[in-house]
Amino acid sequence: MTITEIIKQAKSQMRTINRKRRDERFIRVIGKLLHLKLLDAPGMLPYRGTIFLDEVLWVGEIEPRVLALLPAILLKRPKAITVVGDLPEDLKKIISDIRHQNAATPFRGILAPEYLKWISFVGRKEKRPTLLKTFRFDHDDLARLQRLRKFGNSEIDVIRKAMFALEKNAGPIDKPNAPR
Repeated sequence: MTITEIIKQAKSQMRTINRKRRDERFIRVIGKLLHLKLLDAPGMLPYRGTIFLDEVLWVGEIEPRVLALLPAILLKRPKAITVVGDLPEDLKKIISDIRHQNAATPFRGILAPEYLKWISFVGRKEKRPTLLKTFRFDHDDLARLQRLRKFGNSEIDVIRKAMFALEKNAGPIDKPNAPR
């Protein structure tokens, strides 16, 4: 293949891609993902209407980011995409693997790490964590607790271990209402 043939073929493919980007399905799907604040696409307008799974899969052939988002959306925000009929077998397998925490197979050319990184992002509001009502920790304390989670399974385990260590170092403490 000569360089002029390669350039001619690239221009042809670019015209095809540009024609598909003007398609109503592409505009709706990308607009919906903009509305959900999952993608950034300059020049596109948010779309609040319904999108269908077959449209999303069609757009995914043009825009791979959509395919990377699809398993996370179906798991965390299933009402965002209308599914008519059954899911395709490859998508069923990916969702099942994610639920069982052993996703390793690629999904239509998208590697597992690429679609797994969206699982924690989709379905989360953009706000700081709420304060615990019992203790009224400030955000620095919550961040410290998060860092110390390696010493326990949950924040409450970390707090229990810290209280135990403090009590052990301080010596016996009389309980105010303990029977004598």
